[in-house]
Amino acid sequence: MQWVSEAEHSWAAVSLNRALGPYLSWRRYFEAWITLARAACQAARGNADRAAGAGALTDLGSALRQAGRKTEAIDAHTAACTLFEQGDDLPGLAMARNALGIALQEAGRLLEAVEVHTSNTRLFRSLMDDWGEGLAWTNLGGALRNLRRAAEAADAHQRACVLLQTAGDRHTAASAQGNLARCLLDVDRPSEAIAMYRQALATHTEFNDWYGAGIALAGLARAYESTHDHAQAQDHWSRAAEVFTRANAYQDAAAAARSAATEASGPQK
Repeated sequence: MQWVSEAEHSWAAVSLNRALGPYLSWRRYFEAWITLARAACQAARGNADRAAGAGALTDLGSALRQAGRKTEAIDAHTAACTLFEQGDDLPGLAMARNALGIALQEAGRLLEAVEVHTSNTRLFRSLMDDWGEGLAWTNLGGALRNLRRAAEAADAHQRACVLLQTAGDRHTAASAQGNLARCLLDVDRPSEAIAMYRQALATHTEFNDWYGAGIALAGLARAYESTHDHAQAQDHWSRAAEVFTRANAYQDAAAAARSAATEASGPQK
């Protein structure tokens, strides 16, 4: 994208990143998103636009994180937070901190992630942003679960479900339902987890979010494993493998296929 350095074309990179970034993320074309987000960052710097630069850095960090490049992702998100703070852009800062907390969590820096997400629930509440606060509770729940604080994690995810549904975002609420279901399994409540996973699966399928559907199917498979219903577990692992393939998530598909094969040769025979 050498044309980004040309003034008459530079803003095209920013616009393209805004328009295509969500699609590239959804379809898991992470390397393409990294390239596009870097171009947007370069364009914003060239035009000395702090707000555009902060947004592009947030997108770059998310793309890097999903591509498994955790340290680079944390650096990008930290830089984005700095730019939003310098511009006194509290809504932008709140979203950037959400992303930073996720990157910290995936890098194993869990206590830092809990601190970021806890403060962010308060920031979004001060902004009267139900949707953003729901995201912050979702992310806090994930970090708490990884710290094996299951009851606190379940409470956080329950709060997230209510806030996201109140905000009218059924798709993101479905992800929160899946997270809550996982916590319900942690505390040995498989029947409730199965019901929650089924709700999440229906919504992800409605939105053609095949990766989200795969996550819900894999969760259902684990829930059936916990109840020793191996036939249902095998069926849902097989379906998860198919759906993950459709989502271009080939490593997840391979893992689900291996789990299906294990169930096929397991105790139900």
